[in-house]
Amino acid sequence: MKRNELDVRDIPGMSKEELLEHWAKLARKPPPKIRSKRLLVYAVAWELQARREGGLVGDTRRRLAASMGEGGPSRAKAQQRPILRPQSRLVRRWGGRDYEVVVLPKGFLYEGRTYRSLSQIAREITGTRWNGPAFFGLRKPAAEAKNAA
Repeated sequence: MKRNELDVRDIPGMSKEELLEHWAKLARKPPPKIRSKRLLVYAVAWELQARREGGLVGDTRRRLAASMGEGGPSRAKAQQRPILRPQSRLVRRWGGRDYEVVVLPKGFLYEGRTYRSLSQIAREITGTRWNGPAFFGLRKPAAEAKNAA
């Protein structure tokens, strides 16, 4: 490490003004409106470590931005997209019959076969093209989503 380079161990001893200055340099954007020096210490330390070690991957970054109310259209999409955990069961009644799908780590199990997408299963059930997440009730219908926005 270079002598003039910022070290994570030096961050707690900095003044609030120094923290704001370092955060702006590291994040390359205006400093956050944080009043707490303690939170600024964490923010600067995070930015420094993320810069050196790599930050969050895209999807995680979008979900965090959505949870903080940031971002434009991607915010709405991230909030609509539920997290499907392995072993979760999706049930849909169609044509008077219940259809059950089990979420796998990579894909979905339906009637003893593994599928890569819910859309494939929806087509198997209905015989027509469907958006799989919409068919299984994981997304709002387009008209309802427009009215909510």
